[in-house]
Parts: sequence; structure tokens; C-alpha cells
Amino acid sequence: MKFVKANLYLIICGAVVLLFLGAIVWPIGLWQDELRVKMKDRYNKVAEAQGLYKINIVIPEGPTFTGAVDENVNKAREKIQEQMQAQMKTIAAMAAEQNQERRVVQHDGREIPLLGGKEEDHFLPRVAADPHNFKDDYESMVPAWVAKLAAPKQPDLIAAPPTAAEIDKLFEIKREMDAAKVDRNAITTRVIDVGSMGKADIAFIRDKVSERARNIRMYVTLDSFQREPWFGGTVAPNDQQIFETLVHSWLQQDVINAIAAVNKSAANVGEAGIKRLEKIGVGSSGTGDASGLFYSTDKSSSSAVNLSKSLTGRVSNTEFGVVLVDIAMVVDPAKLEEFFDQLYKQNNGYTILNVKQTAVDPFEAASNGYLYGNVQCIRVEVTAEALLFRKWTEPIMPDNIKVQLGIPVGK
Repeated sequence: MKFVKANLYLIICGAVVLLFLGAIVWPIGLWQDELRVKMKDRYNKVAEAQGLYKINIVIPEGPTFTGAVDENVNKAREKIQEQMQAQMKTIAAMAAEQNQERRVVQHDGREIPLLGGKEEDHFLPRVAADPHNFKDDYESMVPAWVAKLAAPKQPDLIAAPPTAAEIDKLFEIKREMDAAKVDRNAITTRVIDVGSMGKADIAFIRDKVSERARNIRMYVTLDSFQREPWFGGTVAPNDQQIFETLVHSWLQQDVINAIAAVNKSAANVGEAGIKRLEKIGVGSSGTGDASGLFYSTDKSSSSAVNLSKSLTGRVSNTEFGVVLVDIAMVVDPAKLEEFFDQLYKQNNGYTILNVKQTAVDPFEAASNGYLYGNVQCIRVEVTAEALLFRKWTEPIMPDNIKVQLGIPVGK
């Protein structure tokens, strides 16, 4: 105790020194841990940076670089981007060239439109020939469509069910031959009142209806096509009507070719995949552009998209015009997809937008003279989108259509 008292001052000083040393040493562990974390993070960053030099950078159709992005990599990327843009232009040019096949040909730097494969020279963009010649070519082509679809080997054969008047005439011939009497009032309409006719007369009618179905490939008439208002008249078309007629004819011809391809091996209506063509309609009403020919026009953009308009969102723009095609026909449902495939093969500008299907009542069809065979058929209403590239349509457009579409005249 005496020692403690004698050395109290020294003991206190020693304790203070020990406490001071402890206060100094105690955070060293924390500092070490913090330093260790920082060093580890720095090491990871260094390793990551070193790893950049081990990355293989592959440039499509170009060299492969190992290491970080440098000036050579950027130059290679710029080069491949330029190549891709050049490829895009090439593809666009090929698409436009294929889009104009069987529609426009070039001679001596001039675009000459085709009508049914025949060159219609000196008509567009301005009429410099007798428009009656164009009228004659068009009016001879439409009956040829009927012949191609219905009776390639018998072009003059009627490709619709016998009308009441036809049957009436046949009855007259039959009556003269067998001196039989026929109630002519029973055949004034296509829906025959079989209750008022004898069995022999009913059998006679059925035989004539069946004979027609056996002799044709499908049912189609001139009314199945969209014919121009001046068809069959004496007035010649003007330049706008000629242009619209060409577009109508191109697209209808594609539909006709597709149908003919589906039915090529059929001998009659019963074997045909497409039994009846009711109607083809080309163009869209209500747009105010080129008499409603082109669909929903955007006059300023080359990439206009409006999904509220259609499935694809495409509208007519500075690159192409959009034309809608409506098709109504009676088909074997197993052949519908084949028809779509054949339509796509006609031209690269088609897209099917909508298909509406309803079952056909065979008894109702037969009562109107339509015999479709043993398969349950459907009636389809198809809306297709067709693209016409401006690259080849503009040179043959009349000036008034260009004004409607916002295309500079004289371009």
C-alpha cells in the first residue's frame, strides 16, 4: 500500500498511457478490414479491366478482334453498317423490280404498262394514242378471264347455272321433239316450283343443271369481275381511268392466276377446289385519293404505320401505294390455304388481312342451280393488301393523280 501511495503518480500516468495505447490500437482492426475491402474491390476492377483485353469482338462478315474497343473496332463497325445499308437498298430495288413484273416493262428508258401481257404503249402518263384501242384491249381481256377459269377448252361455254330462260328454251326444244306439254309458268324463276311439275320435267331440269356443272371447271361470269363503268359503252377512257383500269386489271389478274393454279387438275366443278367466284373488288372508297384507289394515304412519310387501319398498319406513302382487294368465292375449305399460297406466288406485294367464312347450304345452292360436288363448301370473303411501289408506278401516273397523292408534278 505504501508502494502504491508512494508511486501513485506513476501508476496513474501508466494507466493513462495504456488507455491511450488501447485507443490507438483498437481502430486498427477496423481500418484493416476497410482497407482489405477497398483493396479487394480495386483488385476486381483491375481484373475486369484486364479481362477486356481477352474479349473476342466479332464483326459480321468482318474481322474478329481480341481486346478492348478501339479505333479499329469502330472502323469495322462503321464499314459493316455501310454494307448493311447498301444491302437494304439492293433488297428494296429487287422488291420494286419483282413488284412490277407482268405490270410494267421498260424500253429505251420508258416505262410501258402491260394489260393482260400486252404492251399498252403511248397511253400513260399522257394519252398519246387512240384511247379506243385501250378500251378494245380491255374489253376483250375480261371475257378471256371467264374462259381461263371456267372452260379453257370451251371458251364460249356459259359458266353459270342454266337460267329459267335457258331451261324454258330447252323445254321448247324438248316439246317439239316429244310433243309434250310443259307448264311454262313453273319456270319463270330460278328457284323451281317442283311441286307443280311432273317427275319427267323435274328430271329434265336436274339433268341440264348437272350437265352444266360437269362441263365447266367453276362458276364464274362477267359480273364476277370489277368492270369499269365505260365497259361495253362507246365512250373512250381518259388518262386517270386508264391508270385505274390497269391497277384493277393487274390485281384481278393475280387472283385469276391463283384460282387457275388451284383448279388446274380439276375436270369439273365437283373436282375443283374453288367452286365459284362471286366477286372481285379492287380499291378502297372514302379516301379521296385517286378515286379511292389507294388506301389511307400519308403524303409525307416513307415509313408511315397506322395499326388502327389494318393488321399490317401499312398506309400509302412516299415509297408505295396500298390497294385493297376484296374476293368473295365458294371453296372447298381444304383448298383455301393453297389459294393464299398461290396468290402470294403471283407477286411479292400481297398480305391477307382478313378472312370471313360461312358454311354453304348445299340444298339452297342446288335450288339455285349451283352444284358443288360431295364436299361441304364454305363461302369466304377475303380482304388482301397489295403494294404498288412508287418507283415504277410514278412514271406512268397522270398528273392529276400525282396531285391527289401529293407527288410533285414533273418529278
